[in-house]
Parts: sequence; C-alpha cells; structure tokens
Amino acid sequence: MTKKYGDIVHLSAFGQSIIVLGSAQAVTDLMEKRSSTYSGRYHLTMLHDLMGFDWALSLLSYNEKWRRHRKMFHHYFGAHAAEAFKPIQQRQSQALLKRISAAPDQFFQHVRHTTSATIMEVTYGFDVKEENDEWVNLVEEAVHGYSLGGTFGQFVVDILPILKHVPAWIPGANFQKVAAHYRKLAIAMRVEPFEAVKAAVNSGTARPSAAASMIEHLRSLTGPFREEEEKLSQNCSAMAYGAGADTTTAALQSFLVAMVLYPEVQRKAQAELDAVVGQHRPPAFDDRGSLPYVEALIKETLRWQMVAPLGKYLLLLLPVPQLH
Repeated sequence: MTKKYGDIVHLSAFGQSIIVLGSAQAVTDLMEKRSSTYSGRYHLTMLHDLMGFDWALSLLSYNEKWRRHRKMFHHYFGAHAAEAFKPIQQRQSQALLKRISAAPDQFFQHVRHTTSATIMEVTYGFDVKEENDEWVNLVEEAVHGYSLGGTFGQFVVDILPILKHVPAWIPGANFQKVAAHYRKLAIAMRVEPFEAVKAAVNSGTARPSAAASMIEHLRSLTGPFREEEEKLSQNCSAMAYGAGADTTTAALQSFLVAMVLYPEVQRKAQAELDAVVGQHRPPAFDDRGSLPYVEALIKETLRWQMVAPLGKYLLLLLPVPQLH
C-alpha cells in the first residue's frame, strides 16, 4: 500500500482510524521529532476498562502520570540500575547451561524457566521453583490475559465499546466473564508479590531486589504521597516481570533457532569465545569488549526477529541474518 499511495496511509475499519507509516523517515519525523504530539496510546475497552490493566506503563497516555511511572521504572530498572543485576544474570545463565546439558530436548522450557527466575529475582528477590512456581504461574496467567486483551478485534467490545455495560448473563456477553477473571489476576499480580516483599522487609528477611529498594524508600514518606508512591512501585514492579519474561524468552529462543539455521555463524561465535575465555570457564560481562562478533550476533538476533507483538506481522519482510 505504501508503495502505491506513499509513506503515510490512512485506513478506516469499524470507524477506527489506522495510520500506516511506510518508511523509516516517516517514523522518525512523526514518532521522534514530534513525539509529544504522537505519543498517545490507543484505548482498548477490554484491556483498560474491563480487565483493569489501565495501570500498565505501556498503556498509559503521554501525561504526568506516565512521566512519573517512567521515571521510577528507569530509576530501578534502567541501564545504570541493571549493573547491580549482573551477578543474578551470570548465575542464572550458568544454571541454564546446566539444565540444557542435562536435558537438551527441553531447551525451550529451560529458557522460559531461566528468564522467569531471573526477572523474578531481580524484581522481587524470589527464588523460583523448578516447576509450578506460584508467583510465576500467577503473573504468567495475568500476562496471558494482557496479551488477549491487547489484540484488537479479539473481543467485540473493543469495536463497540458501549457493550461494556452489558451484564455477563446476556447471551453473547461471555467477554464479561473473561474480563472478570483477568481483572482479579491484574490486581493480584500487582499487589500480592509486592506485599510479600514488604512483609519480608519488615521482618528483616528480604533479599536484595528492586521491590525491596522501593519499599525501603517508601519508609521515608508519609501521608497521601506515600500511598501514591506505593501504587507506582507496585505498578512498576509488576510491569518489570510482565515486560521482561516474555521478551527475553522470545529473544533467546530466536537465538537458538538462528544457531540451528546458520551453523557457520555458530562456529565463528564459538571460535571467538574459545579464543577469549577458553574452555574452562563461562564468559562474563567483563569479556563483552573482547567479543565483538558475539556482541554483533546478539544485536542481529534482536533485529532479525523482533520480540514485540508487531514482529509477527513483519516476520515475512525481514531478511536473514547478515553476519559474515
């Protein structure tokens, strides 16, 4: 369509306007140079109003509330804060290698377990069970609801928002029952892990984590501002797991697929690793500067198969990895 009509195409579906940007220049001009104008978020009736995910940072409109959430998220999970997470990542990556070595046929499950364990420890300081962990199950079921509600057209109420007032017992209003189920989970994923960390902090048994740091900061606040800051802390903690587990899992799984499809790339990366770290220890973060090919491989994995939901629409347009 953009080849025929130009870089900016307008479509209308069920009364909703859809703008298609067909070039990097159009994206830069509108989404970067005019970001204050075009940084709004689409309001999904199912996800925002009925499921109750309106607290999620990725759904907030570009306003003061969004800026406060972003500031807190950046403070506790930004690049500078992530330096403190390196020992956790290092330990979990070595645990992943051991699991793959012990049961290589279950490598997808191992990857998901490792990413869940890593982000859960970073965010809340929790150790994740090998199977059927209560916190992982809670958050992942809630995130599944988020994914369902975030797909436009999945529920008729997004097309006809007035249907949100229809009671659940009316034939065809099963979406209300679905919404009620995930609304409980949306609240639970925000509140329950955070409250567990708060209890551990109060008893002096909390392990270092982003949530524990937030709670320590809350102790210095009083009044309504403290309550507001606590809600922000709950929201940012929940979003860290919700945003981190699936995206990291997708990236690692894409990497494994790439290594199978392009064994010559795998051989080059292995040769560089052998030359820098040898075969008697795993690579560490301090080795990154000496591993330019591996670093490029990581970046190419993220470019080749984007982890955002948008990627499923762009998949057929993406070229194969260009590492030579």
